[in-house]
Amino acid sequence: MANLPESTLITVANLLPRLFQVINLATETEFNLFERYGETEETLPELEELNNAAERVRSSYNRLYGLVLQVAQTQPAASSTIIDLLYRSIEMAVANADASEASVREVKRSWNKPMTNNNQIPDAQTRARNVARLREVCLKFDELNMLLAQANAQAEIELQNSPLYVRRRQRVQKQLETEQAVLKNG
Repeated sequence: MANLPESTLITVANLLPRLFQVINLATETEFNLFERYGETEETLPELEELNNAAERVRSSYNRLYGLVLQVAQTQPAASSTIIDLLYRSIEMAVANADASEASVREVKRSWNKPMTNNNQIPDAQTRARNVARLREVCLKFDELNMLLAQANAQAEIELQNSPLYVRRRQRVQKQLETEQAVLKNG
């Protein structure tokens, strides 16, 4: 059967709320930064990074949620590719959450310090250093997301070729042919 170990289900059940919290933190920080300073040459890199951080975690959330459903729908047993993809997605989701949360907190620290000091914008070196680190993390995650997307596509192909799905497609095709024959003759 396509069951997952209870420990895996508990891990996913605990991870989804964490991903939600990181998405919320990133979007809240983006909103506050925009409201406080607007979209300027100085804030634009951080606003984009906050948006990208939320999007990476949102992608992890959707992938993880979708894979768990895919495993549940795969009968008689999920392929090793789908199971491997699920476990890699869990690892990737944790890494995305950790990195995105750190990025958001760094942006918050960078922009919140000046608020107690006459609302000064962080110096150019600090902003450049933060943006460079964030871009490096983004590139690594983009690469990993591409690998996961390829594995997900492979798993989808395997799922579509599973005996259960083939049988379902044949049954639907037969029903369509029967309905077309009735309409044609009727």
